[in-house]
Amino acid sequence: MAGAAVAGGSLLASCGTSGAGGGGGLEIFSWWTSGGEVEALNALFDVYRSRHPEVEIVNAAVAGGGGAGANMKAILQTRVLGNDPPDSFQVHLGAELIETWVEVGTMEPLDSLYQEEGYAKVLPASLIEIASWEAKPYGVPVNIHRNNVLWYNKPLMDQVGGTPPATWDEFFALAEKAKGQGIPAIGMAEANGNTTAHLVEALLLAKLGADGYTGLFDGTTPWDSPEVTEALETAVRCFPYANQDYLSYQGSDAPKLISDGKALTLINGDWTNGLLKQQGFTDYGWVPAPETDGVYDLVSDSFGLPMGLDDPTDATNWLKVIGSKEGHDAFNPLKGSISPRSDRDTSRYDEYQLWAVEQWDGAPSIVPSLEDGSAAGPRFLAAFDDTMHKFDVNQDPAATQAELVRAAADADFRK
Repeated sequence: MAGAAVAGGSLLASCGTSGAGGGGGLEIFSWWTSGGEVEALNALFDVYRSRHPEVEIVNAAVAGGGGAGANMKAILQTRVLGNDPPDSFQVHLGAELIETWVEVGTMEPLDSLYQEEGYAKVLPASLIEIASWEAKPYGVPVNIHRNNVLWYNKPLMDQVGGTPPATWDEFFALAEKAKGQGIPAIGMAEANGNTTAHLVEALLLAKLGADGYTGLFDGTTPWDSPEVTEALETAVRCFPYANQDYLSYQGSDAPKLISDGKALTLINGDWTNGLLKQQGFTDYGWVPAPETDGVYDLVSDSFGLPMGLDDPTDATNWLKVIGSKEGHDAFNPLKGSISPRSDRDTSRYDEYQLWAVEQWDGAPSIVPSLEDGSAAGPRFLAAFDDTMHKFDVNQDPAATQAELVRAAADADFRK
């Protein structure tokens, strides 16, 4: 989800412009710096300008914010700890928001804003709960992405003579067919990517179910459980069917494995939809990752209100745009995500987004993503990503599970 390059001059432009620093202008910090991300962010800016034309917007976007320890997050932490926060900044709802910023006392609660804007009437209670700490919300969601999606190249699927797999047994049967034709059955990109992490996350959902999966992050499901073992062992079975250059393939290029016909399937978040469209490739399909139908593994980008702003008026007005129907309808068609609002306008949504809305509205279970920071805080996520990169090489389920058990103990998961 991270952008590929720093928006021209935006970092330099950000100096001295925050609400705390008093340099003038509404400074918005994000990692949206590439392709449709920039267009979607500009659409939000246009909505804000239509409401508040007198306010100058400073786009302080920094590339590489999506992953653990990435550029935007490191710069942001320095700013906030130095009492120079931007007026508002992008953050994933859930543990990333709560553990990184809220519990340490750097964010204002937004319960009054939620009440004033009537968010409880249009947003699912489960999503508001993910945005909250001690019964008060601290982030306003602008979108919903889904992590547990299996993407596939339609011509290759026809060539193989298979169908999109609903179970892992079906996947491995399909993979054998593809192998017989010299086609990698699953795309992986691990030079700097996290496709293995997305694969393992989908497998944890498949083997544990929604309740068991969320229990991994509150201490009710042990990381040394046999279901976690089974998930890791299933992941190892996938490696022989992957593109064999996966250790040198850039993670940001993972969707190109589908569009270039270098892999039959890819398990990845649904920002893949926007990236494939940007590449001009339309001959692709999608289904829930095997054995996860009925579970919506969400990623939600949000913005909040930092403490210490000299005048939070402009930032509060920004949050009103972020949470509004007008803002959601301007942003999501371009971003490739969907609006969680029940009154969303889907007339501009593409085929995938319409499917995603149907899945979201009817999902029996909504769970927070691990790999994108909603289920666990940055300390565990960094350990998880490091362990997954080792797993790419050692392909050792026992050693990998032992490392995850230690990381969970260090994170001290509890209700």
